[in-house]
Amino acid sequence: MKQSKRRSQQRQRGDGQEPLRGGTRDVRDDAGCTDELIDDLILAAAHVQFDGSDDAHLRYWIDALAQGLGRERGKELVVARLGSLLQSGIAHALDSGWGHGEITRVVRRNAGAAAASLVAGPLAEVTQRRRPPRGGPRPEPFHTKSVRRLDPASVSWRADLSTAIAALSLIEHLPTIPDLGAIRPRKSGARSQEQERLFTRIRALLAKAESSDFAEEADTFMTKAQELMTRACVDRAMVEADAEGDGAAQMEARRVWIEDPYLEAKALLLAKVAAANRCRAVVDRDLGFSTVVGDPGDLDATDLLFTSLLIQATRRLAALGTDPAHGHRSRKPSYRRSFLVAYAGRIGSRLREANEVATVAADQASGNRLLPVLARREEKLDAAVGALFTDLKKMKFSLSDAAGWTAGTAAADLAELGVHHRLPVPTAS
Repeated sequence: MKQSKRRSQQRQRGDGQEPLRGGTRDVRDDAGCTDELIDDLILAAAHVQFDGSDDAHLRYWIDALAQGLGRERGKELVVARLGSLLQSGIAHALDSGWGHGEITRVVRRNAGAAAASLVAGPLAEVTQRRRPPRGGPRPEPFHTKSVRRLDPASVSWRADLSTAIAALSLIEHLPTIPDLGAIRPRKSGARSQEQERLFTRIRALLAKAESSDFAEEADTFMTKAQELMTRACVDRAMVEADAEGDGAAQMEARRVWIEDPYLEAKALLLAKVAAANRCRAVVDRDLGFSTVVGDPGDLDATDLLFTSLLIQATRRLAALGTDPAHGHRSRKPSYRRSFLVAYAGRIGSRLREANEVATVAADQASGNRLLPVLARREEKLDAAVGALFTDLKKMKFSLSDAAGWTAGTAAADLAELGVHHRLPVPTAS
């Protein structure tokens, strides 16, 4: 409640309803240089930094804080209070669905690497005091090289202070996001040695497809990789059906961070790949990630295939940029956005066609036992998505470059993903 009240007061000050500077009062001459006053100044600066509404006040407050409000040991007190506020904001973010690595990522993405390194210390301190959720993932270990401390004696003191306040600004305004621990497998997500060997083969095939300069050769590698992914899903589904009686797989959720530019087009590609691998992907365009829900093995396959296809699309775009037939036009944002959206759409169609053929063949080979198992998995998946998200909307795209669309479709056709070989009969042994 105290934190909520403080944030409300800070927003009012940032909106100009209760200015800290005005008339005859100057914060640098205020005799009451207390923790509360410094907190108010830092939070006000953080809010204005986020809102971008008053650069003059922002510069004034940062100057005052950088000078320690003109008080003895004032700079050290500013460092202490800023560190405390960062820890408080981080703890609040962790309680709002954010993971440790995700906080670092969102700060680095929006405020830069220097801000992320200044946040690393407070984040490590909060982590040491908190126990991970029961059965939940443990935070990644911190590396001392990535930690920077605010130092009033440093020549970059003011710049570092401004950067740390920018990081606090982001953390204080992080929204609540779904807690991915709300859906978690009952069993350990660790793969067996056989499954690990299979995914090692899939990774190797995708790496060969990414590095090949010959379309037919890349097609062969991608085809084999997709065949192995589908076979793994079929085998796993049938084994679970025999073991549990209803084939109701345990769903899991992961966040996949997507880099600009063309975030929405890349998120569309991820959604298409996820759907083909019996998963669902929900994008948050403002925060820059998609949440992918599905069986752990299907999530692994989605991650591998999406990464590979995105690499191939990027390589194709780079090649078009040096092709005299496309040249300057292929480097325009409208062209590249159209390319990626068309690429995603065509890849989705080809994956869906390939998996429909493979699934029907595998169902026939299993004595028509597979489709009911997959249908029950679909119901479980819908329930898991519904537990995380209550209001979903479809993305809409406005594209203006026909040449980019045509090139993207052609590139997707080159990334042949069909499964042409009949799958073996799945067994429970």
